Amino acid sequence: VRTYRRPLTSADRASIRKTYDKRIGEKATPRQAALDTLKMMLCSPSFLYLSEITAEKDPKLGPYDLASRLSYALWSAPPDQELLAAAASKKLTAPKELRKQSARLLADDRVGGLVNGFLDSWLNLRDLGGMPPARESTRVYYAENLPEAMKTEVRLFFRHLLRENGSVQQFLDADYTFADKRLAKLYDLPEQKTLRIADGFQRVSIAGNRQRGGLLGMAGVLTVSANGVETSPVTRGVWVSENILGIKPPPPPDVV
Repeated sequence: VRTYRRPLTSADRASIRKTYDKRIGEKATPRQAALDTLKMMLCSPSFLYLSEITAEKDPKLGPYDLASRLSYALWSAPPDQELLAAAASKKLTAPKELRKQSARLLADDRVGGLVNGFLDSWLNLRDLGGMPPARESTRVYYAENLPEAMKTEVRLFFRHLLRENGSVQQFLDADYTFADKRLAKLYDLPEQKTLRIADGFQRVSIAGNRQRGGLLGMAGVLTVSANGVETSPVTRGVWVSENILGIKPPPPPDVV
């Protein structure tokens, strides 16, 4: 059930048994036959792909398909034992149980799968570091691994809003952020004098620092919304329009 994320069918069991018996017939040890059978299961489309078992005529997803959808959406990982148990009891399709399991998955540290994947897609964070500045003129960028620190700030900020059910308005205007010693130094925050590298990331106040609040003041977002090397108002304007406002600008006039 854990491998295929659903109960095994008679065809599944027959295929597994056939593989094991074939390896035993080829004089493999029981242990090797079991390992080869497991390898076959891990190469199966039922493991590699999210193939749904809900009938086409059914208007709603079945419990096992719902469990996989929920788990991969919030964790980018297979359902855990509790989620599979809820699917097996068919309670998962009830709205109350679905909300309960969703809240449990969101409270788990594995929600990083949602945070990282969503931000990579929404804010193009996956592109951060793809166009680095010249090494000779910006040695600190490389020496202090700033791209990783920039990504971490955005991820911690988003996770905090998710955990606290914060207002989406804070994406545009917030009086706090998350920084370690490297980012505190880059932002010229007072915490650069008190934080140690070993302290990692801490929530820091940026009250009164109007240029720094929200996503558009974060170094990672500013970097990926330009060309990675210098400020580019047109490129950033298009990025803000598409990613923040949800408006795709029209192409430029032919004469431009």
